[in-house]
Amino acid sequence: MIHGLKPFGYHVVNVVLHRFVCLLYTCVCKVVAFKSSIFAFIAGILFATHLVHTEAPLVFCLMAFRVWMLGGNLPHFTLQDNPSSFSDCLSSHIMTYSYLIAFNSWLLLSLSVLSYDWQIGSIPLVELLM
Repeated sequence: MIHGLKPFGYHVVNVVLHRFVCLLYTCVCKVVAFKSSIFAFIAGILFATHLVHTEAPLVFCLMAFRVWMLGGNLPHFTLQDNPSSFSDCLSSHIMTYSYLIAFNSWLLLSLSVLSYDWQIGSIPLVELLM
């Protein structure tokens, strides 16, 4: 451990990685989504200051830990882990994943409905449109 038990070095690395990710996001927004630099800059500022991005460098650590824990293999899901993927009905599969996209988009906009405990059955399987 380079910094021992002193948190300053870890915070510096965290800030540097977060700035790098935010600059990368701004550049990608400029190339892919916006032709105007001001819109890309605004998107980058929103990305940098959003509450969800409090620990951006943690993603790389978690991915490396997952690869290490699973020995580089893909996970094997059960019915309780992901009921939509085991559904025989294609429309149920599509509607559930569409609902998940809408639900997670709403979570990004309204942090008041966040839950510390997303367990089995927290998000229901969508089988009918109405």
